Amino acid sequence: MAAAHAMLDEIHETLPMHVDDSNAYILGNIKQHNIVVACLPEGRYGLNNAANVLTHLVRTFSSIRAGLMVGIGGGVPSKTDIRLGDIVVGTRVMQYDLGKIVGDGQMQHTAIPKISQQLLGTAVSSLRARHEREGSRILSILREKFKEHSEYRRPASADCLFLSTYDHVSQTSACDECDHSKLVRRRIRETDDPLIHYGAIASGNQVMRSGTQRDSIARQLDVICFEMEAAGLMDILPCLPIRGICDYLDSHKNKEWQRYAAAAAASYARELLTVLPVAEARVKATYMPNPCKLSLVVLRSCLDYCGSHPACRSRSIEPATVKSCLLGIWNCTR
Repeated sequence: MAAAHAMLDEIHETLPMHVDDSNAYILGNIKQHNIVVACLPEGRYGLNNAANVLTHLVRTFSSIRAGLMVGIGGGVPSKTDIRLGDIVVGTRVMQYDLGKIVGDGQMQHTAIPKISQQLLGTAVSSLRARHEREGSRILSILREKFKEHSEYRRPASADCLFLSTYDHVSQTSACDECDHSKLVRRRIRETDDPLIHYGAIASGNQVMRSGTQRDSIARQLDVICFEMEAAGLMDILPCLPIRGICDYLDSHKNKEWQRYAAAAAASYARELLTVLPVAEARVKATYMPNPCKLSLVVLRSCLDYCGSHPACRSRSIEPATVKSCLLGIWNCTR
């Protein structure tokens, strides 16, 4: 959650939660948008765990307007030239482990492509157009928000991509003993700035550590990134997946690039919010007796979060105009 925390302009007070809600939340704002941040439990990943987090969240916070699924993913080497630290914005989500086994033993994928809300798609198009005119602010956001967190800086280690058929040889995660003649030759980039790629994302419950399997599924589904949560969210709330690339999904993968990749994805999410329109919603304010102990001032600034909370005892007072709420779900490691 550290990357999400660093992106917030302000942190809001914690509010009472639904008695059955086991999530941990950070409440705050970015620009004029109120934000609810939730994180998957430590050591848990996959579609079911992601769906559980979101199910609790939308029940507790009923004014959610849009969802961003921000975190890390694995990149598919292809003509898009994805590198470690780059960002993939999902134009659609495909669950790659859903299907049926046919006569020759092959998997026939049956998942239907899922896309995010039109609101988010429009914002992505707007930001993409601005980037073409003015360039991205991601690097400046990274420097500003993580200047005191050296662990989120770009790693000094080389970005090595091995042939998909060449497996890791060492018992450790380092590739010092691997045959560097098996490296894929790629052009040298003029800058280390994260590049943004737009394309389909494959989502499933399996941890991918095979270059050949990666390439096979990527060809079948025409995807440029793999991750393990988004497909579990799309039927509950059509979120926009934003992934920082931390590995290539092969046997050489390690965790060295995960923090930087998470920070890069979070930086894109923050910049996206600058082009997302702020919606006004008229709701009734709610009186909250003890043990909530919230002043009316705090209450009015957080109406999106607590308006339908079961701990609240509703009593109509003058309606207040408030900003709609945005959701961020973040994952960091896998």
